[in-house]
Amino acid sequence: MHISTNFNIDIPYLYEQQYKTNPTVYGRYIVEDSDWSWLILEYSQHQRLFFGMILPEQQLTYFTIEDLQSVVREYGIDVELDTTFNPKLLKEMIDD
Repeated sequence: MHISTNFNIDIPYLYEQQYKTNPTVYGRYIVEDSDWSWLILEYSQHQRLFFGMILPEQQLTYFTIEDLQSVVREYGIDVELDTTFNPKLLKEMIDD
């Protein structure tokens, strides 16, 4: 299963938002018809490593494309890049 990393926007590199009290979410992976999503705050293309928040748990963590692919394999669900997503402040995403 291929999971796209074709973002329509530049995402800050790892640690660029670490001192912000309310960082910006630049992308999102979703599971259709579910409340599960992976919010992307920062990304290292070289390492293929994201930093973001997993919802609904509201857990800040690092994750990779391989981690998302393992969710697809283990649970038999589709994880897709939300190509309609526009950047939002993290607090707005949590409060929705």
